Amino acid sequence: MRKLFAIEHMRTMLMMAFVYIPLIVGVMWLGLALVVGGGDEPVDPSFHLYLGIAMVAALLITMAVLLWFMFAVLRPQRYIQDMDRLAAGEHWVHWAYDEAQWKAANTVESARVRRGFGAAQYGLVLGAVVLLIGLLVGGEDGSTFVFVGGVLIVTTCGAMVLMWLSGSATFARDARTGQVSISGLGVLRRPGGYSAFAAIGPLKSVGFVAGPSPRVVFTVVQNGRYGAVSDYQTADLLVPAGREDEARALVERFNTEVLKAS
Repeated sequence: MRKLFAIEHMRTMLMMAFVYIPLIVGVMWLGLALVVGGGDEPVDPSFHLYLGIAMVAALLITMAVLLWFMFAVLRPQRYIQDMDRLAAGEHWVHWAYDEAQWKAANTVESARVRRGFGAAQYGLVLGAVVLLIGLLVGGEDGSTFVFVGGVLIVTTCGAMVLMWLSGSATFARDARTGQVSISGLGVLRRPGGYSAFAAIGPLKSVGFVAGPSPRVVFTVVQNGRYGAVSDYQTADLLVPAGREDEARALVERFNTEVLKAS
């Protein structure tokens, strides 16, 4: 379990299954109980019993589906094996960072995570608008709007906190120095854990970004609803000073051995 938790997207899934989903189900349970029970019409005494049974069943089914998806679809064993190989020194490149460079590397990684909050911000705005409508309408109809808006806000904020807490930069920010080992499958940050490059979609490109703070950027293709496709930066690694040529060679190796092979 310790190694599973060290893998970033597995850590996200575990936190979703055991923290996020129970929180959302609990909020919906409470909200439905307040909306239905707060009306003028009398409520059947068995309502809360049936509601509780339905919510617990929904929680257990959702957790079971998530855990099945983790082990049957995402196949964490290959990432655990890659993490073990990297820890043993079988890497394509290995970079060590001093205190200033490690702080800068975590800043770059944190910025990458925040860029993923774009869609969540729209969810917050929508939730706030629906909540405001409910407060203005008032009464039984208003309570329904308040319930929907509140659920939207809680689920969106919860998702943003979940992404932030499970990110590698969150686990690595308190360390003074750090190391990064890269393979064709992922990157092991010590501290910070392991991140797979193509965990959420096929790897599309690997590029070297020159400048005062050179970086190696990994981009995947992320499939959305109704066939929508978008690019997502799955890793943004700061290159230590003096390792620029090594970073360019790494990008070339990915382009010839990984991307062309796929």
